[in-house]
Amino acid sequence: MSLHIVKRCASQLATPLSTIFQHCLTTGRWPTLWKGARVVAIHKKGKITDPMKYRPTNLLLILGKTLEAIKADNISSYFTSHHLLNIKQVGFRVNRSAADLLLHLSTTWHKRLDQEKDTYVIGLDIAGAFDRVWHHGLITKLNSLGVRSGHLLLLLHDYLRDRFLRVVVDGQTSEEYSIFAGVPQDRVLSPLL
Repeated sequence: MSLHIVKRCASQLATPLSTIFQHCLTTGRWPTLWKGARVVAIHKKGKITDPMKYRPTNLLLILGKTLEAIKADNISSYFTSHHLLNIKQVGFRVNRSAADLLLHLSTTWHKRLDQEKDTYVIGLDIAGAFDRVWHHGLITKLNSLGVRSGHLLLLLHDYLRDRFLRVVVDGQTSEEYSIFAGVPQDRVLSPLL
């Protein structure tokens, strides 16, 4: 179902979609159809003939994205209320942005320079971080953090299990491939996990 249809028929779809979402939340089951992704390659920069100059982007169904947003809010609230996120963490957090991080870093650097102390900065970019998330390890970690309320952990486990993708190149779609690790990129829930 396209975003256009969902927006246009929102009042008619509200009750059935609410029922579906509530069923997912109470049973801990993520609909199989919503686990699939179409992956398209977006050219970043550089030679278009170099495969490393493309970023794979997951195109997921709008209804799955909506359920993800609901779960992301639940998990974020849980993490915040239980002080499980570092206060300096700004990525994927409500009312936080890269500007907050830059302000904090700038203030820290200036204080250190004013005190004539050495200041070192290390920046890390973990290539393929989203692609390498170990599902079992993630569920174990969430369980150890106390994420057990209701069927939340079951739903997250089911969200990760039996995921699949199809790759789209020049309008041609590949066969289906199973995904055994990683979390979908460009999703609201993934950075939080």
